[in-house]
Amino acid sequence: MGFILSLFVIGVGAVLRYAISVETNGVDLPLIGTIVMAVGIASAVATAVDWARDAWFEAEELEHHDDRPRVSEPITN
Repeated sequence: MGFILSLFVIGVGAVLRYAISVETNGVDLPLIGTIVMAVGIASAVATAVDWARDAWFEAEELEHHDDRPRVSEPITN
């Protein structure tokens, strides 16, 4: 899930948790809303970690970039 979808899931969970006051038998909407918000938060954190990891690897590749050609054997004349 991307960051925008995570925010949407958090919003849906918040609506279920705080805005709906319907009494139902067998379904606890505030609990479902809390679970959905937790999933959205976990997804947002995972997305942020993935973005940070990608940026770190990209920076590391740029830092260790070497334009010299790789030679496996010494060149002899």
